[in-house]
Amino acid sequence: MAHAAYQVIVKRLPQLGGTGGAIALGPDGAFDAPHSSPGMLHGYLKKDGAIVTRIFPDESPANS
Repeated sequence: MAHAAYQVIVKRLPQLGGTGGAIALGPDGAFDAPHSSPGMLHGYLKKDGAIVTRIFPDESPANS
């Protein structure tokens, strides 16, 4: 799931002259948010109830 979303959004879309992002959620709860734009606001709720929000993939720690 994550690999397929990455291939389309990060590899193929820019070759067509576009940018964008997707929030991908697998049936097992696996989450990914690949994007070819500089940033993409997204968030999710972890099993322990923690809320995670991000704009850039390298944000660490989240929510700061």
